[in-house]
Amino acid sequence: MIEHAQVERLFSSTDDIYSFGSNDVWCLFHSFSFDFSVWEIWGALRYGGKLVIASADAIRSPSIFYRLVCDQNITVLNQTPTYFKVFLAEHLANKCQTSLKKIIFGGEAFETSNLREWYKAHPECGPEIYNMYGITETTVHVTCRLINRKDTYLNASPIGKKLPDLRLYLLDGSGAPVPLGAVGELYIGGAGVARGYLNRPDLTAERFLKDPFSPAPGARMYRTGDLARYLPDGNIEFLGRNDDQVKIRGFRIEPGEIEARLAEHAAVREAAVVARGEGSAQRLVAYVVAAPEEDLAGSLRAHLSARLPDYMVPAAFVRLDALPLTPNGKLDRRALPDPDVDAYARQAYEPPREGIEAVLAGLWQELLGVERVGRHDSFFELGGHSLLAVRLLSRLRQLGYASALSVNQIFQNPKLQDLAVVLQGNQLAEGSIVEIRKGKSDIVLFALPTGHGDISYVHELSKFLSDKISIYAIIWPNSLSAFRDLNQLAEQICESMRSVQKNGPYRLLGYSSGGLLACAIAQQLANTDENVSFVGLIDTAILRGRSTRKSDISKNILSNMLRRDALNNEKLRLECLAGELSATSEYIPELFGSHENFR
Repeated sequence: MIEHAQVERLFSSTDDIYSFGSNDVWCLFHSFSFDFSVWEIWGALRYGGKLVIASADAIRSPSIFYRLVCDQNITVLNQTPTYFKVFLAEHLANKCQTSLKKIIFGGEAFETSNLREWYKAHPECGPEIYNMYGITETTVHVTCRLINRKDTYLNASPIGKKLPDLRLYLLDGSGAPVPLGAVGELYIGGAGVARGYLNRPDLTAERFLKDPFSPAPGARMYRTGDLARYLPDGNIEFLGRNDDQVKIRGFRIEPGEIEARLAEHAAVREAAVVARGEGSAQRLVAYVVAAPEEDLAGSLRAHLSARLPDYMVPAAFVRLDALPLTPNGKLDRRALPDPDVDAYARQAYEPPREGIEAVLAGLWQELLGVERVGRHDSFFELGGHSLLAVRLLSRLRQLGYASALSVNQIFQNPKLQDLAVVLQGNQLAEGSIVEIRKGKSDIVLFALPTGHGDISYVHELSKFLSDKISIYAIIWPNSLSAFRDLNQLAEQICESMRSVQKNGPYRLLGYSSGGLLACAIAQQLANTDENVSFVGLIDTAILRGRSTRKSDISKNILSNMLRRDALNNEKLRLECLAGELSATSEYIPELFGSHENFR
């Protein structure tokens, strides 16, 4: 529980450090659930400055965010060190003139060596760079250090000196102050210490303690669990955690909470969760004592995903016959093995195809640290997350790809084969067609994506269709604003379809709003006396409009309204779609009402 007065003193205590003013332009980049946002929002409002709110697209796209910083003349930029590495790569690639005056780091341990490239491109008179250490329970920031070029050669994480109205203690296990240079646990007292945790008196009593070093009545101090030491110049060096708590991408995580959830899984007898790797490559790995089970990693990942936020779901799950122990009976963390191929949730392995799939597989191996990537594997099930997705976009752009690819498309198409199709489509002209599978006959099925461009359902559905059928996916245009209505879009797609199949009978399949486009395409083909023998609709909302004349196509339409969850039912053989694709159903007038309703 943080009081208004504590937020106010956060800024008054840093006035002499930053000298913020009404001419400053701040950017709200972080989520409201992250305490950094308190600094961003109130920093702008308190000094009468301007607050620019970054959109979800900007936060997920380095290029869009970098352009926002340049175009909006941002002067105060607050970043976690992990995301700033991506921002720096974008800056070095574009070198646009920014208005930045201050760059402030926080949220996680800062490796000063990551700024060497920045200082190569910027003189000392460039933006001031600060590293601030802080804890939510002590109102965002606790210490501050102005970084310089020499700091980039330090093999340390300097967090500077305390803010003027706070008290810092480095104590040993018995609560006594440690000597200069010795490692101690960091305790914080002073005006920034919160009241405590809401409705958690037990946890409040454990972390918020009486301050024996302060003469003020009722003074308290917060036990951070962080290890640090004083340097000879009075600055403090951050050394990591004193307990099992870890901080990954700015999120504080208690491994014990994840272990408790893992223990609820029927196959798990014991569990341990640790953080492996350093900096932006750090990730959670779960070790479980369980009997061998096919796709155990996938089962455990699904179990945790239903109970915990994404950032608490481990990237890998390692099965052990027993957890390694020290002679004292404690978990021997150094004896825990590195994750192998089976530690990641994955589908049956099929090697990537040449071209874009092979390029993506290589980048996934590089970014995710895995030895093998198959075309059915999911980026996120192999340990990917939003920041790694951003880095994937950056690497793709360096290779000349992804001119129109977004982080949202990675989330919507996490499997390698699906993302490859989207990426290929973004390199092609609007309305282009991508071959999903070549059949053994002249039967062709054209599949339309959802309004979000998702064609993953086509791959799933193809498993149930006869191998006689060739399947093509029509790529949803990057911009619908170029078309005056649905009919014009349908006309263009008809031309693209004829490059694959010159004459009918045509067969169409549409998912969600793609079903509306399938209907419009069918009508266009019917208007030119082409034979349309099949139109399949999956989870499509039919819009009523003015009825039109019945054409011959009305006798050959099969309307298959399948709910999305039906596609996930392995027992469903989808025989209604996998037959000769020539079945007919009664004419449904709503299908071919005026397409003005679809505009």
